[in-house]
Amino acid sequence: MPLSPKHERFSQALAEGKSQTEAYQLAGYAAKPSAAKDCASRLAAKPAIKQRLASILQTKASIVERATAKAVAKLEISRTDILRELWENSQQAKAAVPVKDHEGNETGEFNANWSASNRALELLGKELGMFIDRKEIRSGPLENLTDEQLDRVIRDAVAEREADIAIRAARRTAAQAPESTS
Repeated sequence: MPLSPKHERFSQALAEGKSQTEAYQLAGYAAKPSAAKDCASRLAAKPAIKQRLASILQTKASIVERATAKAVAKLEISRTDILRELWENSQQAKAAVPVKDHEGNETGEFNANWSASNRALELLGKELGMFIDRKEIRSGPLENLTDEQLDRVIRDAVAEREADIAIRAARRTAAQAPESTS
């Protein structure tokens, strides 16, 4: 089933990188700012919207991929060419260059551009899959707690959860119990 024009505009705006609330408003929906966020979130969760957004993004990715392939073909450049150039850059950057004084005479000292060499080698290594990007994940306010404090937080959370389960079970039992007549 095709999407309504508003749903299509909403999907297109999301694909352009707009926030859900911005996309909701751009699609022509009228809602108070306080309600627009919730309405936009509900609309974005609809399967038809998700499918359309995925389709739009896939089409865009395909277009970019074809354009990149055309540009590479036009430039007649290959992955091997890039890797070779990076290697040559790293070697040239490491080559010792004589230092000259203000009159142009060599001083006996030599300079090399180690940071450029290291950067070229880093790019080579990344392309060859030699490095893994690692990210540190923080847990917010819990990260500064001692082990004892964390244990207490966990015990409290478990106790609270068990109490919620017991209350729900009691309510179900009460709801299922036959009413007594006096």
